[in-house]
Amino acid sequence: MWNLLKINEFCRDEMQMREYLIKMGILNNNKICKNCKSDMELKKIADCWYWRCRKVRVINFCKVHYNAKQSIRKDTFFSNSNLPIQKILQFLYMLVKNYEQIQIINEIQLNKNTISQWMDFVRKVVEEWAISSSEQIGGIGQVVEIW
Repeated sequence: MWNLLKINEFCRDEMQMREYLIKMGILNNNKICKNCKSDMELKKIADCWYWRCRKVRVINFCKVHYNAKQSIRKDTFFSNSNLPIQKILQFLYMLVKNYEQIQIINEIQLNKNTISQWMDFVRKVVEEWAISSSEQIGGIGQVVEIW
């Protein structure tokens, strides 16, 4: 069972966290270089993880060096944020567990505007998911009771 202490512990182990997010399909497992169409390598540069291609190809007797780099966040749930993924996961846990906004601010030390923007973003994501994955209940001649 998850609790805030376990979430914080989990977030400290960056490799474990990243592998778990890949396993759950939240982060990409691989990326293809748009230039050379080869698999990119996952590399850590400073405090950030990137997909990187450093292939060399010979085209018309000339060496072409590809030096493509792409954030691991690109095209994921995390793509439009500069917050550390650990903070986002802590925030999401606290949001799901119905922590008060002031508790979230104090626990993970984010400002009120950031928390409000993330709450709005999560609401939109959940709303889009609910609309796209909803299906009709009941039908002709069927009575549906909603409690």
